[in-house]
Amino acid sequence: MKKCIFFVLSLFLALCISTLSHASENQNSSPHNFQLMKASEALQITGEAKSINETAGTIIVAKKFGDTTIEVNILVDDATQIMQSSEKKTLGDIKIGDTVVAVYTEQNGMNIAQSISLE
Repeated sequence: MKKCIFFVLSLFLALCISTLSHASENQNSSPHNFQLMKASEALQITGEAKSINETAGTIIVAKKFGDTTIEVNILVDDATQIMQSSEKKTLGDIKIGDTVVAVYTEQNGMNIAQSISLE
């Protein structure tokens, strides 16, 4: 019985060693090519509604960083979800000066809103 256990453990140890050596050979054979990638295509800005144009379907959101202000012109389309708490809203419900969180993507040089949340 002891010989059987010894044989099984020896076989297991040999298998582990061969697997490790094979893994290290594969790891060294191909160079790694690490590249930085975006975590997501969506961008987000939290700021003040600076300008709203219902006819054109656009909103400008301004965010202050110290002495610098960043303004993002965002296009709102039919797929954009505009919410306040759990209530669905429209672009017309947003007033200049309201704090909004806009999630958008850049497409063909334009910022397309996915969602806008009123705070």
